[in-house]
Amino acid sequence: MNTNTTAHLPWRRGPSPVASSIAIAATALTLSTPSALAAEGSGRTLEEVLVTAQRREQSLQDVPVAVSVVSAETIRELSLQNLDQLSAYVPGFNVREGGEQTSISIRGFATGLNFGFDQSVGLFIDGIYAGRERQFRSTFLDIGSVEVLKGPQATLFGKNTTAGAVVITTGQPTQDFSADLSADFTSEIDRQVYTAVVNGGITDTLAARVALRYSEEEGYVRNTLTNEREEQGNDWIGRATFLWTPTDSFSMRTKLEHSEYERFGRAFNISSVSGVQVGRPTCFGMATGWPCAATAADVGPEARLSSYLAYDPDFEAGTFDQTSKQQETADVEANNVAVRMEYSFTPDTRLVSISGYSSYDSEDGRDVDWSPTDFLYEPITQEFDQFSQELQLFSKVGDRFEYLLGLHGFKNDFYVDRRTDIDIRVFLLPFGVQPTDPLIFGGPASDWRYAQLRYLDQETESVAAYFSGTFDFTPTWHLTAGLRWNREDKTATDRYALSEFGSTRFLDVSRDSGGTLVGNPADVALITRILATLPANVNGIINTSRVGITQTITEEDWSPELTLSWDPTADTMLYLKAAQGHKGGGFNSATVGQNASDRTFSDETVTGYELGGKLRLLDGSAALNFALFHQEFEDLQTSTWVGDGFDVGNAGKSRAEGLELETIWQATDALRLNASMIWLDARFLENEGNACSIPQRYFPDPVPGCVFTPANPGAGTPASYLQDNSGDRFAPTFSGNFGVGYTASLTSSLELLMRADVVYTGQQRNALDPTIEQGSRTLMDLGATLRPAGKDGWSIGLLVQNATNEEYYWYEFEAPSQIGTRIGFPAPPRMYTLQTRYRF
Repeated sequence: MNTNTTAHLPWRRGPSPVASSIAIAATALTLSTPSALAAEGSGRTLEEVLVTAQRREQSLQDVPVAVSVVSAETIRELSLQNLDQLSAYVPGFNVREGGEQTSISIRGFATGLNFGFDQSVGLFIDGIYAGRERQFRSTFLDIGSVEVLKGPQATLFGKNTTAGAVVITTGQPTQDFSADLSADFTSEIDRQVYTAVVNGGITDTLAARVALRYSEEEGYVRNTLTNEREEQGNDWIGRATFLWTPTDSFSMRTKLEHSEYERFGRAFNISSVSGVQVGRPTCFGMATGWPCAATAADVGPEARLSSYLAYDPDFEAGTFDQTSKQQETADVEANNVAVRMEYSFTPDTRLVSISGYSSYDSEDGRDVDWSPTDFLYEPITQEFDQFSQELQLFSKVGDRFEYLLGLHGFKNDFYVDRRTDIDIRVFLLPFGVQPTDPLIFGGPASDWRYAQLRYLDQETESVAAYFSGTFDFTPTWHLTAGLRWNREDKTATDRYALSEFGSTRFLDVSRDSGGTLVGNPADVALITRILATLPANVNGIINTSRVGITQTITEEDWSPELTLSWDPTADTMLYLKAAQGHKGGGFNSATVGQNASDRTFSDETVTGYELGGKLRLLDGSAALNFALFHQEFEDLQTSTWVGDGFDVGNAGKSRAEGLELETIWQATDALRLNASMIWLDARFLENEGNACSIPQRYFPDPVPGCVFTPANPGAGTPASYLQDNSGDRFAPTFSGNFGVGYTASLTSSLELLMRADVVYTGQQRNALDPTIEQGSRTLMDLGATLRPAGKDGWSIGLLVQNATNEEYYWYEFEAPSQIGTRIGFPAPPRMYTLQTRYRF
């Protein structure tokens, strides 16, 4: 693939102009882009790439950090719409949008699915920290570059970057007038994307850049229940950026952005059916107490399928282009403001202020049984706003020492409520029982529906101070040392209880000293009727229901970092790095119980070591970069799906070690080759006492490694199925890509760019559920673009994604209350994108 370059050189080197951006690399070109190659004499020399991996604009060749860069042109050529799609081309980096949340990982380490978790991979957009997973779903608009920093970024980024960081820079204003208009059209999903960017000076000291984007698509999966295609999407985003430079020593950049993101349906389906719902279809009624407890004897696809087919006769499992479920929705509206000011006292001393505000409101509707029935449906509401302020002082002492001193503070408020609407009638209807049958239901149909409601209202305040300095022992030996102090306070109120179906009104579950329900009469009547059919389920909820509890967690930590680099020749650099990162603990958004042990989770820490190098080869026409790394996590925050909820906790110890290689070669003036790969051994070292998954409990009863412990009423402990995951891997062992590009000059003003990219992802098993395994896959993208030899003018291109039409699931997981049934996220089929563009 032709997007990545790993940087490993001292951060002291490279340009640092007075008005350079802290989080901008607008002029950066990846080494994978033909236009990033410049003739130097009779040779072919790779042009300098600028990055901000060390919080200042520098040459990629000079940064002792493992960082992969994806340029604006590469994003354009591959028609990458967001980080989810981009991550496929960066080995070791993975972003996957789920039904409720987005999973982000680097070198195998990811954050579990829980709204209370901060991300282990920090996202920074134009220097502003964006820590919620929902912010990783932003649609790309006028991107300057994307940098993926691998491994703990302990000092300069600090806030929740135990696995790494993603640094996005947007297009920046200049005085020169320019305009860029484009329209793309993609088959199979009927995607249309329209983008307009206008840039130029307003006065001699004020420049502006305005960018707009609108897109819509129909999706690649047909829902046989609703007869709609999924997922359908409508996005629009607008951004205005202003740069004011009244003097040579002062500059101010202001960014205003608003976006709206809408989705109808989600591309999930039932990938396999191997069991029935909790309860035997033939065991129901007031006398027997439906549903009965499931056993291994209940496992059989025929009974499960009969329920699905009763609601949708066209239901079919395991199809990559078909699903059957209630329609899902997502609606996100976001605002972002960033103000960056820089003042230079002297050529070697400057002060930078970065102020940011971001907010979003999100409404989701999720069919969380993912089946044709309307058994479970989950509306989710999120509200988030954050203000941050950072001050940075760059300076030098003599000719051999320079440093960065910084202060960072932020405050955010996050609220999420999730209501699970439960209609217990749905499994009876296929067997001839009507919802108005008084012998079974004993009342109106509406009285047999209820909900579980939980919310988390959290406020986070954080303050940090950090220092990083580089001392040159000799012209070739350099030592960089950094230290960050951080204090964080989280205060949260949460509640969990039964609620009214379709409403956020909690039911009154009050009881007297004898245990009798004494609340609202209507609520008591509903609960009593439900208890007659679901005693264990509903009684458990009532017994664990809790009123709002407010609690504060305070944490303080020190994060050190040390890097020694050596330049034995002008074309070779080696470095050795050690860093210790930290991610704060917090509150479980999905816990149950007034005094539940998993109501909070602890912080996680990582210690990382890295030996890396960068070599220029063949008179500058080729480059080879490598990084050998070892990272060890303590108390990794995990979330395990156990069939009817997530079990949240901290794993004991985890480790990732491996080798990353990236190379590029401009073989001729027209031909460019490049490749990148990661060999990774990521596994749990100590991780005992994890809940077994549903299949582990029943196939057989239970599988080896899943240990059953009976209930102990005297000690107040329930029955449990637990497993020991120590030693289990949790990421593919090998991933890599290879790219080739050829630029043919057709006339003095016209050229044809052709490219081919092959991406390989190794086999992967779910570490916390060994019954789930994704096979290896190899994908190919092909593209050709007819464009002007210069910058301005028309261009037209054709991109073929997944050219071999591989069918595979991004990932799979077990369905709620449907023993052995599995849900999958099918990847898109082969798609053709027509790209048109006009620049002037």
